[in-house]
Amino acid sequence: MSNTGDVRISFAGMSGVLPMAVVLMAAMGIGIAVTLILGTARLTQLRPLTRRRLR
Repeated sequence: MSNTGDVRISFAGMSGVLPMAVVLMAAMGIGIAVTLILGTARLTQLRPLTRRRLR
């Protein structure tokens, strides 16, 4: 955790100061969550199509 400098964040009317390490980990977590949600949605769309083609 060498990124300990403070970062000012403003989003949707909220603002605050957090350590850089916390901001980077939060961004990584949000990115992983969005990727999992979109990937699951896409697989859910493709699964019925694949089943139809295999029959």
